[in-house]
Amino acid sequence: MTFLQSSTDPYFIGYYLGENEQESFTALETFYCTSGATYQSAPSQYACCPPNTGTCYVPTACVGFSGLLYNFNGNPSSFICPTPYACATRTVFEAYPTISPLIDVLCMAEGDPPTLFRNVPRQNTATTTSSPSSISSPTSILASTSTSSNLVSHRFSSSSSSSSLPSMSSAPAPEVQPHSASKAWIAGAVVGPIAAIAIVCLALWIWHRKKKPPRVLNPEATPAGKTGVVAYYNDSQHSRPS
Repeated sequence: MTFLQSSTDPYFIGYYLGENEQESFTALETFYCTSGATYQSAPSQYACCPPNTGTCYVPTACVGFSGLLYNFNGNPSSFICPTPYACATRTVFEAYPTISPLIDVLCMAEGDPPTLFRNVPRQNTATTTSSPSSISSPTSILASTSTSSNLVSHRFSSSSSSSSLPSMSSAPAPEVQPHSASKAWIAGAVVGPIAAIAIVCLALWIWHRKKKPPRVLNPEATPAGKTGVVAYYNDSQHSRPS
């Protein structure tokens, strides 16, 4: 099988195959690293790293919905993806369909492709590039590479189940006791203060959240006293960097 190959391009990440191109390979979207970063790969991960002579640190896992986890020399740190991004994993295969997969943990926007291929079959293939994505480029952080077993991909699903309730036989209504009104008054007196305390606690929590917004590192920032650069948090665009 002959492959269309562009892996010699230092900016090239891979081709995206839409649902209609899985068999025909007639139109492909090409994705490149942003902001002059180059494609770098390790045994289990890849990243778009800025030109440098030091180490390129990459995220190792997702934390919740929008957090990136980094492990710098055994010191874990987490940072928040800026809106509207969410932490996710992208798989890049060396060749179609499932040859030599590599994983990247990054902040992705809705509609970003979760799977790319660096080599696809050559069958009258026409590649297309579009104007640069509106996705802002850098802001990834510190960390060392990790094995794919440490990567976390979050998926949410909901399910509902129903079960038949046992039938209940009718029974005569109980007589109202004279002291029932006093019981209701006592219950109200207990529940009222508890609800008020809960509202106050919620207000304090919201105020604290607004006072301390999520921390997002500068793209080129590295830990104090450390050398190296960080991988871009959202690493791809459609057009090739000039």
